Amino acid sequence: MTDSTAYRAHIGPDHGRTGLDDLCPVDDCDQVLRGDHLMCPRHWFMVPKMLRDQVWDAWRQRCAARDRPAGYAAARDRHEQVKAAAIRAVNEKVNARVP
Repeated sequence: MTDSTAYRAHIGPDHGRTGLDDLCPVDDCDQVLRGDHLMCPRHWFMVPKMLRDQVWDAWRQRCAARDRPAGYAAARDRHEQVKAAAIRAVNEKVNARVP
């Protein structure tokens, strides 16, 4: 995976999003998201690299666990936690810039 495609930080295989009207979850961002992106490219690259890697890893584990009910809940929970951490990290940066 390259950084140029990494902003597709998937939200999960059972996300239930339409992809038509989902907005970037970062405070005051009105960027419409495509498909299963977690956030817009501008904000995705504000997520620390280590945390971006964790989002991807958790997403891959969630996808792999999809057909294994015993492990899926844990994989889903981890993925949700790292997604929330990524959004928090960007919101902290964005809100720190506001006077």
